[in-house]
Amino acid sequence: MSKNASYGVALRSKTLTVFRIRLVFPRSHALSESFFATLYMNTCTHERFEAIAAEEWGCIPERFSRKIENVALLIEDEPDAATRAEEGLGADETLLGLYHGIPASARGDFYSGVLPDTITLYYYPLLEEAEALLEERRTPSFEEAVRLAVRETLWHEVGHYFGMDERAVEAREDDGTNEFKK
Repeated sequence: MSKNASYGVALRSKTLTVFRIRLVFPRSHALSESFFATLYMNTCTHERFEAIAAEEWGCIPERFSRKIENVALLIEDEPDAATRAEEGLGADETLLGLYHGIPASARGDFYSGVLPDTITLYYYPLLEEAEALLEERRTPSFEEAVRLAVRETLWHEVGHYFGMDERAVEAREDDGTNEFKK
């Protein structure tokens, strides 16, 4: 059994509360050898990753962020077995992030008293994505690559929060209209 840490950022209005949860369950898949080989060179602690996620969450343009309600931002090491099965992931596939909840477009006038929706960022897959971004020379440093991977993933999941399906989110990504700048 391996430990999988879940880090969360609870968002209430404009207040940010950080909390940590420890979960224990078996690893659902193996990460690539090249990923572990580069970890010693390109590191990003859970604490730094959490800070980057909170900073990038704060960079969502106000025209969108003011409409985001009842959402908790979570950070987990990787998708668990149940999530992998639910999402139909193969052995060589993973997720960078996941939105789970009732999209804003489906909330009616009587929407209240429900647990928060969640946007989950997956730490190890996002670090692996950051390594790929760095290799592609899309950023000058590993930390900037982590920041870019987190930003792009957050923006993707926020699209789902607003009711966009995967095809609509991907179309915006292809068009380059899914970016937000600091």
